[in-house]
Amino acid sequence: MNKVLFIIFTLIIASFNLYGQQEGNNNSAKTSINILFIGNSLTFTNNLPKLVRENAKLKGLEVRTRMIA
Repeated sequence: MNKVLFIIFTLIIASFNLYGQQEGNNNSAKTSINILFIGNSLTFTNNLPKLVRENAKLKGLEVRTRMIA
């Protein structure tokens, strides 16, 4: 259980860093971010890549995800 919480916490911190860097970019060209999710049944069952894609879309980012679970 502690490992799962650590992974989720790490992903949240990483997403904050990605959004912070993206907002400071003044380029008009749209960039896409590739994210590879390596997880277990919790990553697969909760469809974490889809949640991240939807959240990024709300922020105006294009995120391509791949999952190995």
